[in-house]
Amino acid sequence: MDTAEKNEYAAAKDVTTPPVPASSHTAVTQLRQMLAALARSMWQQARDREREGWPPWWLTLVAALVVAAVLGLLVVPLLRTLLRWAGARAADLAGWGHEYTYARIVLDPVRNYLTSHATGLPVDGTTLWWTWCLAGATLLVLSLFRSVGARIGWALYGASSAAMVAIGTVGPGRWIAAGICCLWWSLLSIPALSRRRARPLGVPAPGPAAAPVPQATTVPAPREPGNSRSAPDEEDEHPDDDAAWAAGLYEVLVRRERLAPPAPQRWSATTHGSNGFTATCDDGRRAAGIAVSGEAVRELLAGLSAPPGARPEVTWTTAPPAVPRNRRMHYDDLQEPAPIRQFVIDSTDTLTHLAGVLRERREQWPVDRVQLQEKIIAQAAALNRSYPLVAGASYIPESVGLHDDFGMIALHDWVATDTIVGGNASSWNDFAGHRPNQVPLIIGKLLVAPDPARALAEILTDDGHVHLTRHFGPAGPIHVVTINGTHRTHALRLLGVPMVAAEVTVEPLPLRLAVFSASATDGWGRGRHHGPTAKLWRALIDRGLLTGLIIGTGFQAVLELHDVAAPWLISSPRDAAAISAAYDRLHPGALGIPAEAMSGPEQWCQWLLGTPWPTP
Repeated sequence: MDTAEKNEYAAAKDVTTPPVPASSHTAVTQLRQMLAALARSMWQQARDREREGWPPWWLTLVAALVVAAVLGLLVVPLLRTLLRWAGARAADLAGWGHEYTYARIVLDPVRNYLTSHATGLPVDGTTLWWTWCLAGATLLVLSLFRSVGARIGWALYGASSAAMVAIGTVGPGRWIAAGICCLWWSLLSIPALSRRRARPLGVPAPGPAAAPVPQATTVPAPREPGNSRSAPDEEDEHPDDDAAWAAGLYEVLVRRERLAPPAPQRWSATTHGSNGFTATCDDGRRAAGIAVSGEAVRELLAGLSAPPGARPEVTWTTAPPAVPRNRRMHYDDLQEPAPIRQFVIDSTDTLTHLAGVLRERREQWPVDRVQLQEKIIAQAAALNRSYPLVAGASYIPESVGLHDDFGMIALHDWVATDTIVGGNASSWNDFAGHRPNQVPLIIGKLLVAPDPARALAEILTDDGHVHLTRHFGPAGPIHVVTINGTHRTHALRLLGVPMVAAEVTVEPLPLRLAVFSASATDGWGRGRHHGPTAKLWRALIDRGLLTGLIIGTGFQAVLELHDVAAPWLISSPRDAAAISAAYDRLHPGALGIPAEAMSGPEQWCQWLLGTPWPTP
């Protein structure tokens, strides 16, 4: 091939296979990045249930489409098949009943017996027959509702029916007919004479107390701050990671203990299973929970000390809980406090005091239904102006690691109703259509009951009980309603009853916080803090409200938390400002934070950082 032919071939090659512009690769890369960012934003929106406007419209649409697909492709065909099968079986059953009239073996002899023995009575045999049928149906229905008299009558009804069948049947089939009558009566007696089995309450009594086992803790070399642990699926292959985690946990808890003063209270603790425990204080309080180690139990009990955070003395009647394998606690060992009913009944002095308060309220509140509803609305409006509830706030951020949670603790206690600042309602007496008449019923019962103390005990213990989470501040605790008790706490607060009995859970401070564990996302896919979390932590440390170690910078920053004046201060600015404002209404000036800083997230960041909270 000469030079001219080579040039011609090269030109043809350039025309037929043009090079791909670099801009097309850039466009594809940008599209992938945009799709990945969109997916991350949608995932954060779906996970953040506390933000306003949740769920987003697209999540509702996707859920509706999924439900429609499941109904159309699975449920509807399944129901159609079941209905066809049930129709065929019903036809077979009707044919069986028509062919084998076992019911007449019992009914005909009874009817013949009543008809033949009605002579001399003021009613005929037909009336006796229908009276007998009606009596049987009535006894059966009342027996289902566990009426003792009806159950006795049902037993006599079955015996007399079997006797009439035996007498009214002629021939060798007499006893077979009586046996079939007993069979029918036994089958009907299964639901009629059944009894409800209640789950036993309370904490199992511990066995014979063993000699106290000294806490000899062997601590491996502590891990370097900021070192990451292995992934959960690699933990079985790297047992040394568990030792490093235990050493780091022990190091943090001991450091917290050195910073805290000793508590005057003493606790006697007993282990249940591997990680469950119960503890009894020398002042009579009884707590229960789950923990990974003896040091962790002492950390949890410090939340129940006076002052809060002070480390109490703990004496073990058994060996303390052991650090679980792979840092996973056995939640089957989770203990609960003793039954709250007994706790309330034993609080005679408190019930007597509250009964006196209720008698005073009877002079101030109407009992007429219309007037009572108007009084409740007016009282709720006054509370919403003076002590509004905090809605959708995070009081304690989640810890960094999946297994950094070292336990939980709960006890039964009388709680001041004015310290309940949040829960499952956005405002007082607003339940979004969920049993809105419950509050008037509770208040009405307390106003008219002959024994107000007994009525209050029934309200606090029937149909479950109140569950609260306690968060400590410098001047005292505040509480949040969790899984149960919203209507009762609202009713008592509106009525002016100063205390409520509840199962109180005390959440421990997290061990470590990262940027994304210390905040949530808003509707714009950004963190609520809208700024470097490390700067917020540093500002709290500089103001003496936080003690801890900040490791790393920027989005890699991690806070190893030692102590904080109030746990909600390390939440997002929106939550920190709202909760601090609620706390300041109860304890003015206790936090030492200007009122302007607690008026909103922008003002909070302006106070801490000198820069406002960014807006979309």
